[in-house]
Amino acid sequence: MIAVNIPPIGPDRFGNSEPFLTPPPQLGGSLERLQEAQAQQQLLPLLQLQQKNAAMLLQMMQILSTLMGNQEAVPATSAETNLGNFDQHSSVLDGSQTELPASELGERLAQAAERNARAINTPGLALREVTKVLRQFNFRLGNHQSCFQLVGDLRQHACVQEVQVQRAQLPLLPPGAIVVWDKAPELPQGHVSISLGQGWEASSTLTEQQNLNANLWVFMVL
Repeated sequence: MIAVNIPPIGPDRFGNSEPFLTPPPQLGGSLERLQEAQAQQQLLPLLQLQQKNAAMLLQMMQILSTLMGNQEAVPATSAETNLGNFDQHSSVLDGSQTELPASELGERLAQAAERNARAINTPGLALREVTKVLRQFNFRLGNHQSCFQLVGDLRQHACVQEVQVQRAQLPLLPPGAIVVWDKAPELPQGHVSISLGQGWEASSTLTEQQNLNANLWVFMVL
């Protein structure tokens, strides 16, 4: 007798008895993965847009944080670049015929400017360092690119008085006097300093009071 191996018999899903067969592959899982991949591909532009918006928001927050960290600064005043408008300012006093007096505030300002200039001792940073010192004394100054732009800010302060002086008087200025120089071919950004008295000035360095080849404006601290 020849033995024949017959696979086990069992009921199928219709109740018929037939050999168990290997179940067909599960197509449902493959279809779900395909649909998921298609959905991800459709969402990709949206995700990229969200990432771009998040980066822009982070940049805006960094800018805002920088602005809030400089609470003493105010929006930059529009620069008066017309020298004629400067010369016509009505509140300028003639100080060319009298000795200009010192003030207690001017003395303190000069001392602070001297200490700062000795610590920095780096040429070319006059605007940054003089602005920093003035803000320590509650001067509201804009964030300017050129020294001569400080003129518009200084004219708005009640604690300073603009005066007209002769160039020969510059070494005689009292402590605390603020001297602003206009831009010139050799001074693309102008210059600004605080007088220390006795013919010396402080900016980002200590030097003798300069007499530059440019227009100038002088402000006395009251």
